[in-house]
Formats: sequence, structure tokens, C-alpha cells
Amino acid sequence: MALIVRRAGTYSVIVDAGRPGSLHVGMPRSGPADQSAWLLGNALVGNVEPTACTALEMTLHGPQLEATASHSLVVCGAPFQMQLRRAGTPQSTPVNVGHVFTMQPGDEVNIQGIDGETGLRGYLCVQGGFQTPIILESQSALQPINLGQTLPTRTLPALRSRWIIYEPWQQAAPAGVLRMVAGAHLTKSLRTLLLETKFRVRPESNRMGLRLHSTTTWPEDGKELVSAPVTPGTLQLPGGGQPILLGIDAQTIGGYPRLGHVIEADLDAIGQLRPGASLRFQLVTLEEAEQLATSHRAWLRGWHERIRWSC
Repeated sequence: MALIVRRAGTYSVIVDAGRPGSLHVGMPRSGPADQSAWLLGNALVGNVEPTACTALEMTLHGPQLEATASHSLVVCGAPFQMQLRRAGTPQSTPVNVGHVFTMQPGDEVNIQGIDGETGLRGYLCVQGGFQTPIILESQSALQPINLGQTLPTRTLPALRSRWIIYEPWQQAAPAGVLRMVAGAHLTKSLRTLLLETKFRVRPESNRMGLRLHSTTTWPEDGKELVSAPVTPGTLQLPGGGQPILLGIDAQTIGGYPRLGHVIEADLDAIGQLRPGASLRFQLVTLEEAEQLATSHRAWLRGWHERIRWSC
């Protein structure tokens, strides 16, 4: 009972909820870069127990996988193009993101590139979850999958077909905008620069963080800072360089000035910013950040309830 990797894709890695209680020992939280897509995908295939909520996080170009048993699967997140080829047949049929589909032994799903110019990551969720080893109290892998690797799964009765068509969260930020609260080192002059600058995501970006580029000349601050805690969403300013926006696999402490912190409700958007994407920041108050977080959680909880009742 497994999926065999016939092509690994650009960067495909198994993720679960991550290691949220590990920051105090210097271990990044990890887990999905877009938690909402990961949660909704698992809900669609009936995964509600934490041990079942694993998924294959795919970046930019997905893998090709062959089934050795019957599986119900779904992809959520960025709009990947997918083709399903049944065993013994030369033809392939398209599969839509957000639609549960079933594979039988010998079937192959070919997850290709993303359809469009936005989005970076998607989540392949399988009924029962991937049965991969626990490493440091989590199934989130430390390395991407490889050609020929076997991804163990469970064999469960096939799910009936169902799908999700997103109704956007009404309080989502405009495309290309991340809302943040001010950091400890955001001076008046840096605040003006930050709000007036349009950034682009550099190709060197990854799950640890996004390296940003702009035509703005940022001041070189020669003073050294005592290292302090940082989290996914912290915007740092290296001396004489361009800002760095920390991602889900970011380190736990840092000594660069902290300009701000992306709010909880917008963290998933960081995981979907591809190289070359444009980006601006907008400052909000702590009270606004809390209100937006509450609203986003309620929106996500509502989708969970709708999916559960559709089962």
C-alpha cells in the first residue's frame, strides 16, 4: 500500500502539523508553508486525526506517482495541472485541484506545473495520510522525496467524489500585499521606506525565507544587535542589504534589526509567493491583527464544518 515516486518534482516534501513546541530548543516549527490549503486538503479526504494529517507539499512543479493499491487523493493550494493515467491505457484524463479522485493499482498521476502566474505550493493529501517515519516528534521530513522512493499509505474504502470551490475570505489582503505589525527596530525613516517600497521575491528564496529585492537604498546600520527570538513572518534588515522575510523553516533567533512581523492571517500567503512575485507591506495595529486572525480562523473553521457534513 504505497505510492511510488516515478518523478520527484522540483521540491516535494512530506509535512504534518510540524513541531510547534520545539522553538525553545532551536528547532524550527516546519510543517506546511500554506496551512489553510493543507488543512482543507486533509479534510476533503477525511483526515481529522493529527497522525493522519500528513501531505506531500509540492513546489512549482509536482511529482509523478504510481499507486500500488486503491487510494483516494486530492490536491489543494496552487492551481497545479494534473493528469491521471489508468493502468493499461495510453490516454490520460485531467484532474482538477480541489477534486477528490481515486487511484487503483498501476494508475499514475502526473502533477505538472502551475496553471497561471500566481501560487507556488500545493498539497497532495491521501486518505489515511502518509505512513512515514516520525523524526523529532513529527512526520515532517527533513529532505525532499527522491526518484524511486516508496511513500507508504493506508488502504481504506474509496471515498465518493467530492470537491471544493473556494469562496475567498472577505478580509483577505489584496494580491501582493502582506499586512504586518511594526517591529522593535522600525524607526520613522525606515517606516517611510518600507511602506513606499515595492519588492520582488528573489530566486534564492526557499522555505527558510524570502530574499527580497527593491530599487530602494536601505541604510547600513553598523551596530550589532543581541540575538533575539524570531518567527515565521519576521522581516529582518541585514546591514547594507535588502530585507529578508522569514518562512516556515526559519531559524529561531536572529541578530538583524526586525522591521516587522507578518500577521497570523497572512502567513499562508508567504508560502505561495514565487520567485519574481511583487510584494508590498501594509502596517496594522495589534488590535487589527487580532481581529483579522479571529476572522480567518472562523472562515477556516466554517469550511471544515461544510466539508465534514458533506461526507
